[in-house]
Amino acid sequence: SSSEDPQTKALAYKLSQRTGCEVRQLGKDIQGEVKAMMDDRDLDWKEVAFMGNDAPDVDCLNLAGLSAVPRDAPVVAINAAKYSCHNAAGLGAVREFAEHILLLKKKAKSQMEQDLIHRNTF
Repeated sequence: SSSEDPQTKALAYKLSQRTGCEVRQLGKDIQGEVKAMMDDRDLDWKEVAFMGNDAPDVDCLNLAGLSAVPRDAPVVAINAAKYSCHNAAGLGAVREFAEHILLLKKKAKSQMEQDLIHRNTF
C-alpha cells in the first residue's frame, strides 16, 4: 500500500503511539532512509526494528537489531529476518510485529525489575 493511503497512515500512527517507536513506510532508497533516520536520532543498527518483505530489504533485515518479515515473504528475506510473522502481508503482519516488539519490551522490563536488589529485602 502507498504511504499516502489513509489506512496505512492511521495504522502507522496507532502503532507509533502504542509502541513508543516511530513506524514509517519507506520509499525506494530503503537503507539510505533508515540511515538518515538513525543519524537524526543518533541510533545504531542494533537499536533499529525493521520489517521488510522482499529481496531489496535483505541488507536492512540483516543489519537491524530486530527484523521481521510477513509469512508470504520470499525465502531470501525470511532467511535474513530475525522474526517471521505468522500473518501474511496485508493480513496483520505489521500489527503482529508491533505486538512482538511490545512483548520483548515487557520481558526486558520484567527482567530488569527481577534483577534489582531492593534495600528492604537484602
